Amino acid sequence: MRIVIDMQGAQTESRFRDIGRYTLSFAQAIIRNHSEHEIILSLNGLFPYTIESIRTTFDGLLPQENIRIWYAPGHRRRSEEHT
Repeated sequence: MRIVIDMQGAQTESRFRDIGRYTLSFAQAIIRNHSEHEIILSLNGLFPYTIESIRTTFDGLLPQENIRIWYAPGHRRRSEEHT
């Protein structure tokens, strides 16, 4: 079975508070106990400054190719929305 974990809770401003810590702990627990299941972490490309720290957190627990970045189609940056 392929299990995809949405890591956005660990990428937003709440990443240093409860939801961010819970998201990281939950993902680590699933990965450590995954048996023969394939685990994919899904990171939102809108938060590029968080990607390397999450990759580092899971280094040695999960192959780096199982950490995927997604981008919403047609998304505009905030600076473009106000012009």
